[in-house]
Amino acid sequence: MKEEYAEKELYPSIMEWLKNYLEDRFKKSKVFTFDTSGVVLYNFLQEKGFSEYFPDYQAFEIMIDIIGIIVSNKSAKLVFVEVKKGAISLKEISQLLGYSIIAKPEFSFLISPEGLSNRMNYLLNQIKHLDVLYYDKENNTKFIRIVRWDIEKEEIIPESIIPKGSHIVV
Repeated sequence: MKEEYAEKELYPSIMEWLKNYLEDRFKKSKVFTFDTSGVVLYNFLQEKGFSEYFPDYQAFEIMIDIIGIIVSNKSAKLVFVEVKKGAISLKEISQLLGYSIIAKPEFSFLISPEGLSNRMNYLLNQIKHLDVLYYDKENNTKFIRIVRWDIEKEEIIPESIIPKGSHIVV
């Protein structure tokens, strides 16, 4: 296994996985994936011509590592991916939760080769405090999906998905 790597080194393979995942789920739509780690989302949407799909885009003063955009007919949906090199703690979940509450993406993923920190494993898997992952109270399918990334195979580890039972398959 590759010992030392930068977080950004994971982006190309995760973007490819995301594109395949979204194209498989939304066969009749156009799917785009972008590395947006260095730009504020509202600027990016405006510069790339996607702002027309998101009436509240000016409120998106957030920086997401990778976004997906699913365009069908006259509407579009966002997908967020935050990539972390180390173990996922409450800090990383809180950051993505805040972003997701504002923009209400179709999917929100937190991906790391390390998986969860010990405390987050306890919180989510032992005492089942999964409510910290939900970002849209009106839609209980809108929650952060936490996934371990296999660096060697360049794919998600399906059995690592949190919440358990969430389906992510390509």
